[in-house]
Amino acid sequence: MVKTGVECKLIPIASLYVLRHNLFGNDINKKGTPQGLIKIPESLGIVVGIVFLVLAILFQHFNFATDSSWLVEYNVALASICFMILLAFVDDVLDVSWRVQLVLPSFATLPLLMAYASHTIIVIPKPLIPYVGLEVLDLVGQTVVIASAILIHYVMQIGASKDLEYQQAHAFSTYLIQPFLATSLALLCHN
Repeated sequence: MVKTGVECKLIPIASLYVLRHNLFGNDINKKGTPQGLIKIPESLGIVVGIVFLVLAILFQHFNFATDSSWLVEYNVALASICFMILLAFVDDVLDVSWRVQLVLPSFATLPLLMAYASHTIIVIPKPLIPYVGLEVLDLVGQTVVIASAILIHYVMQIGASKDLEYQQAHAFSTYLIQPFLATSLALLCHN
């Protein structure tokens, strides 16, 4: 929760700098009304991303030994997240076309792909398939709900299992989802 508090203080400060450099948008749903003229700062994800990375790096100091088998995967995950934060900022500042936006995340996942030695299955629920890739799913409120559900699931899996390696795998995932959830909560308080 320290992370959420830090972000809640930094976002308004960063908003002033962003607005000063004309990085803003307008609410197109309120066009023609006085609220439609309000400047909405963009690129604030960089603040949240930097706080996430700093706290995730500090978090690893307290939760991983230097000889931990999970340390490499954790650092690779942080490197991929760092690339995505950079790409999101570049997109906000340079207004990158959607064709390029489709390709850039592939480069950000390269460190993760090189270090990950297992298999992964991604299943998208059928009701969500028509919305995949649309802005509808990018709402921070939905992110908070989904991240909370994932965290609860991981905690339940840790408690239900007797297999130490299985527990460690889910604990590893909770190490990444906790700061993500805190980040989303900070954005939610400014939405």
